[in-house]
Amino acid sequence: MKVRIDDVLIDSTSEQDRQRFYHTKMIDIEVPGFTYKTPDGFYKINFDKLNINSRDRNVLLTKVAYQPTLNKAAYYKKKGEGGSYIVFKMDTLQLAGFNFGQLSRDKKVYAQKAFLKMDNFPSIAISTIRVLLPVRLEMHRT
Repeated sequence: MKVRIDDVLIDSTSEQDRQRFYHTKMIDIEVPGFTYKTPDGFYKINFDKLNINSRDRNVLLTKVAYQPTLNKAAYYKKKGEGGSYIVFKMDTLQLAGFNFGQLSRDKKVYAQKAFLKMDNFPSIAISTIRVLLPVRLEMHRT
């Protein structure tokens, strides 16, 4: 991982300065390939490279994938209820106008624009299974 930090200022006003993120004018981060499992353990998110630049307000991910950790049969057996089995892969995801302040305050992702590039391996697959409750039918002759 590479991290570059420019123009650090720690005083009573720098925390409210909208031009700064964590008291800096710029944080530039490059993270090599990484995999993250979701808290429920059903999905993983991985990427080949992540670049973050707080001054330019950009986030760039390459070779991004959001996919289940289990095959379909094991997924539905473990989940025990209806739901969607989602596989989403893209070559590049760029978030422009990314609001780092709102991310740190609200723990939500806000960006003015999102660019998706799916040249090399476009893949979106969603499978849904519905759980049907047993219904007892009675037939009466009249």
